[in-house]
Amino acid sequence: MKKSLKKSSVIAILFLIVLLTSCDPGFHDVYIMKNELLKEVKVVFSLNGMTDTTYIGPDVNRIVMVKDGMGHSEFSYSDEYIYDAPVVIFDENVIYKVDSITDWDLIRTFEKTMFKKSCWEILSVKDKKGYEEYEVLYRITEEDYQNALILNGINN
Repeated sequence: MKKSLKKSSVIAILFLIVLLTSCDPGFHDVYIMKNELLKEVKVVFSLNGMTDTTYIGPDVNRIVMVKDGMGHSEFSYSDEYIYDAPVVIFDENVIYKVDSITDWDLIRTFEKTMFKKSCWEILSVKDKKGYEEYEVLYRITEEDYQNALILNGINN
C-alpha cells in the first residue's frame, strides 16, 4: 500500500511540474544589428533597469540585446510593433528613438523602422514546449538614418 501511494505521489508531482511549466512559458530573445552604413553608430539598450552601450562599425553584425524571461517572445505573437527596441545614435544630433506619443505615431508611418516586427529578420527559432528561443536581425540602413532625421526635426 505504501509503495503504490509513494508511486502515485511521485506521478502527481511530476504531472504538476509539467502543468506549471506549460502554463508559464519562458523565452530567450537574441537581438542582432548589422550596420550597413559607411560610418560607426552607437547603440544603447536598457534591460531590467541596466543600460548598456555598444558601437557597431560599418558592415559589422553585433548582438545588442539578449532578453530572457517568463511569458512569450515579442516575435511569437501577432502584435505589430516592438516596444523594447534599442536606441540607435547616428551622431550627437540624430538619434533613432521614440520620445512621445507624437513620435510614436510618426514611427507607424515609416516604411522601415526598428520598431516594426516585420523589419527584423528571424534567423532562427527553437520552440520547445514551454520555452521559445528567437534570434533576430535588424539591418541599419540609410533609410533608418533618414527616418531618424525626420524624428529629430532635421531637414536634409
